[in-house]
Amino acid sequence: MAGSEETTRALWSMVGSSSSIAKNVVAHVAPDDPVLWLLRERSIDQVKQQRWMFRVLDVAAAAERRGYPVGVAADVPLTVDGEGWRLEFGGGSGAATRAGAGADGPSLGIGGFSALYAGVPASTLRLTGLMSGNDRYDEVLDSAFAAKPYMLDYF
Repeated sequence: MAGSEETTRALWSMVGSSSSIAKNVVAHVAPDDPVLWLLRERSIDQVKQQRWMFRVLDVAAAAERRGYPVGVAADVPLTVDGEGWRLEFGGGSGAATRAGAGADGPSLGIGGFSALYAGVPASTLRLTGLMSGNDRYDEVLDSAFAAKPYMLDYF
């Protein structure tokens, strides 16, 4: 972990200076890690994705325990697995309360909601059939659930 440009360059220079000993270096880094921008030539990026499982088990508890961008404030009707919910965001926190059936918002299964919760954009969920219904709230849902889901470690 480096805290400045100088330290980042020194760290990766040290790793690269072992080229006479190590033919390859495998680095598990975040998608926006600075090392990717320090390389002089990036003609080929080899990216390997390993998917992991993630599933929201309790919509209300998950909504309450997740952080949200402070500037996002909204009240969104949503249907998850046929059950109506009302999502409220504001001041960096959120809540989900049960609502009556026939909500006027988007509709998702629990897998689609889990993906949204992890940061998958609404447009992606719609293109894959994981989200349907009213698209009026897509932009605010994208803002509220904005994230870059990835794991550096796999177990």
